[in-house]
Amino acid sequence: MEMFYKVQVSSQIAIAPIAQYLINPLGTHDQHNVMVFGIRSQILF
Repeated sequence: MEMFYKVQVSSQIAIAPIAQYLINPLGTHDQHNVMVFGIRSQILF
């Protein structure tokens, strides 16, 4: 599952925080599920 939202900071800069929930990330039931966070940025010249 992935969640995506984009925030336009100015006319040239956008920031998009990312949240992903990985179920069974290694394909085995021995590992826990994982929550991953990140930030995407876009700068136009």
